[in-house]
Formats: sequence, structure tokens, C-alpha cells
Amino acid sequence: MRRIFKLPATAAKTSLYILTAAGAGALASQTISPTPVPEEIRAGISGIVRSSRAVWTIASTVVDYKYSLHGLSEDSDDYRRVLSEVHLCSAKRILQLCEANKGFYVKAGQFVAALRQVPKEYSSTLSSLQDQAVPCHFKAIEEVLTSSLGPDLSEIFLSFDEHPVAAASIAQVHRAVLKDHQEVAVKVQYPGLEHQFKIDIAAMSFLSKFVALFFPEYRFGWLVSEFAESVALELDFIHEARNAERTARNFKNNTVVRVPHIFWDFTTRRVLTMEFCQGCKCKQHSDTHQVEAMVIVYLVGKSEDVGVSVASCRAHLVLLSPDRLWFTIKTLVQSKFLSFQVDDLEFMIEMEIEPIKKTTVHFIEMYDLIMTVVRVAKALVEVFAEMIFVHGFVHGDPHPGNILVSPEGPNSFCLVLLDHGIYKELDEGFRRDYCQLWKALILLDANKILQLGERFGVGKYSRYFPLIFTGRTIDSGA
Repeated sequence: MRRIFKLPATAAKTSLYILTAAGAGALASQTISPTPVPEEIRAGISGIVRSSRAVWTIASTVVDYKYSLHGLSEDSDDYRRVLSEVHLCSAKRILQLCEANKGFYVKAGQFVAALRQVPKEYSSTLSSLQDQAVPCHFKAIEEVLTSSLGPDLSEIFLSFDEHPVAAASIAQVHRAVLKDHQEVAVKVQYPGLEHQFKIDIAAMSFLSKFVALFFPEYRFGWLVSEFAESVALELDFIHEARNAERTARNFKNNTVVRVPHIFWDFTTRRVLTMEFCQGCKCKQHSDTHQVEAMVIVYLVGKSEDVGVSVASCRAHLVLLSPDRLWFTIKTLVQSKFLSFQVDDLEFMIEMEIEPIKKTTVHFIEMYDLIMTVVRVAKALVEVFAEMIFVHGFVHGDPHPGNILVSPEGPNSFCLVLLDHGIYKELDEGFRRDYCQLWKALILLDANKILQLGERFGVGKYSRYFPLIFTGRTIDSGA
């Protein structure tokens, strides 16, 4: 059983006193003052509370690691087991900190969760922050709108929905209609963020150095500067609007890609007004049934037992009797090609298949659905490949919430790209080398891979590129 620690009572009281004093100060400043508290002062008071909470959390975490691992050999199984337990406990503690401090702490938690370099206990625990965003009250949002666009919003909008259609860590989006009846999405930054940003980044930088003081092997000091740089760009909506327009120009001849039009007359550093686009989120499928359904066509086409190519799959299914069709599916299940059961009612309801009729028509409908998903996935890969290899201007935050699948377009769908705050520019030299790397990976050209590894600055570690990208070792023959 893992040893549980408790910090000294004096330390706990000190932290409590700080938080209490800060809270009392905040209450007094808003209650006694006859005028509204300036945004800078509110941000400063909030910063004290948030920073105190962060210091306490990180101090507790440092003590937990030091105490729990003390006396254990790094090569022992006990050390690895306890280390994993402490990782998980600390990740949950930091998750609570992010949820309590909100704002940039949630953003920082999302940033860490997306990194492969951190222990899996942290990435899996903090990944829950991806879907957590509590909308700000509209009164505060209205203050940002009036200070940015003017005191009378009725001169700009025919209607403005006070309930946000989306909310994130630094802004929320409202649906509105302009005077010319144009439907728009208005992205509004939460009040006080620029002031909070300075305080929170200073606190994070201090805490990172504090951890490094106790753990010399700590290798994540670069995270704070990297995070600060990316968030600073996201806070400037003018910068985001310019990125959106550049991306729209890059894909002007691509009918699959759609970037919402920017309305510059109603766009500032804290308010971004753009065309409202319908669509559903390009989900990451966590349901194994859905994932398995997406590969049915491929499996049928490649299976030697069934003997049907992908090209003739539709014709083959039409010719099969319902009984033979379901027998084929059962064969794939029994052959371990698929792991869902053909009598799984929940799965068939999701795929809109009537389990009683089991007709060929219903399976063809499922096939069409699968093929649509395949086309969307293929288009998504091609769009980002074009960004990387052709334009050298790559969307830096392509999570499912930032990519909508719209039913419009010549292919019965199009991809709507949102949130253009973070982009990465790749020069031509890098793009050429990256193309050469993929060619070398496909051909397993070991010498070329090692040569390119030197150019990318990873040296001998480039021998692991084939394993990372293709699942093969550099010495593999196939």
C-alpha cells in the first residue's frame, strides 16, 4: 500500500490564511467601493487567490513525490508501481487546480494533455479538460462587446442570442444577426484575460523553476514559455482573423474546405465576428462499435475468405441474400476481423439498421454511411497534408471541436475549419526534408532516415522514426 503523506499543519494554515485574506480583500473591494472595481484590480485580486492555490497544489505534489519514493530503488518494481500511483494522484490534484482556477489553467491542462512526452497518467487524467468549459455570464460578455464595438449593440445587430453556442477556456461564441440580415458567429473573449495572463504565466514560471529545484531530472521547463507564446497569439483576435483569411486564400480552389468569412467592421482584439456555419463536430470515436463499423468495407474487400475487392463490394452485397450477407458478417466476427456481435441491438440502432428485417437494403445503407465517413476522413488527411507539404501554414489546434462537417458542398459535405489563433509556419527546406523523410520511411531507407535525422537535430534517435510513424523497425524488411 502506498504511503500517504500530510503536510505540516503550519503549512496548511499559512496557505489557508493567504486564501482567506485574498478572498476578504476581493469581497471588501467590491462591497465598500461605490463604483465598479476596475478590471485590472479584479484580475490582480483573482491572481492572488489563483496563484496561492497553485503554489499549495504544486508544493503538495513535490512533497508527495519526495516522500512516497524515498528509499525505493529506481530499478525495482515497487518504485515503478509507486511512481505510477503518485503520477495518478498528482494528476488528479492538478486537475482539481485547473477546474478551480479555470481560464489559463484549463488551457494549460489541455496543453499538457495533448503532449506525448508527459506520463500517461497526466495525459489521460487531464484530457477530461478538453470538454470542460463553463460559459461566462452574459452581463460580463456584454461589457466586452460594448467596450469593443460601441455602447449601443442594437445599431449593429438585429438580434443577439445571449446563450452561447460554444464555450472554451478563453472565449465563448454567440449566434447573432447583423443589420443586413447576415447570420454571424461572434467570438467574445472573457473579461480580464490579458491581465490574468501576465499573473498566471508568472506563477506558472515560478512553479516550474520550483519543481526543477527539487527534481534536477525535470525536463519540462520549456512548457511554460511554449504555452505562453501560443496563448499570447490566441488572445489577439485580429491575428486570428488574418490567419483565417490566409487559410481561405490557400484553399480557394478546394471545394471541400470552408473557412468562415470575417467581418472586419465588427472585429477587434477581443471580439471576432465571422460567418455562421452549420455543421457537426468531427468526433474522435471512442465507441469501439463505431470504429469497427468504419473498417467493415475494408475488411470485406481484403478478406481472402470472402474474396471480394473493395471496388466490387457494393455489387457483391446486392447479389447476396440477407441470410448469406449476415452469415458473411458472422464469419468476419468469428475470424476476429470484427469484435461487435451481429445481434448487438444498441449497435444496430446507432447504425440505423433494423435488426428484425436484416435486409440487404439496410446493410447497403450502412455501407453508404461508412463510405461517407471514409470520404470525410480521407478529405481531412488531404487537407492537413496540403497545409504541411504545399502551403507550409499549418493549423496548430486541430481538435474535433475546431473542425465541423457540413452537409453542404459538391461532395455532399465540406470541412469547416474554425479557431485560427495558432498556426505553425514551415519553410520550404523543412517541407522538402519532411517529404524525403516519408519517402525514406516507406522504402525503409535506413541511411536516408539517419541522414535526415541529423538535419532535424535528433541524431541517432532518428532510427526510431520508422517505429513511431509506421510501426516497423529500421532494420525491418517489410
